[in-house]
Amino acid sequence: MADRNGADQRKAPRVDYEVEVDVASEDNFFTGFIQNISSGGLFIHTHDPLPIGRELNVRFTVPTIPGPITARAVVRWVRPYGSHAPDSVPGMGVQFLDILPGEAVRAINEFIEKRREPEFFDE
Repeated sequence: MADRNGADQRKAPRVDYEVEVDVASEDNFFTGFIQNISSGGLFIHTHDPLPIGRELNVRFTVPTIPGPITARAVVRWVRPYGSHAPDSVPGMGVQFLDILPGEAVRAINEFIEKRREPEFFDE
């Protein structure tokens, strides 16, 4: 995410990554796709993003760890369908609210370090 001067405000490196993610909030449950990932959060591709500030639970996988990662997160920004650029992917940027378990952080960081070409992983 860039600030007014165009500087990147993200605290953790991220890579493109496409995999299904389960999203649950107080009154909503759906499956979307992660568009990119970092140890600090995710961009979830969806045509029906939740409002900014909404807390949710996400469940996703990375190939460097067996089993899913489950985390509490909050919607920090939204890109609606049909916004600014027609080629923009609609969705929402979510930030993890809790520190992920060390094993999950290591797995995400290892995946980011090894990542070269975009891939699609089926569950």
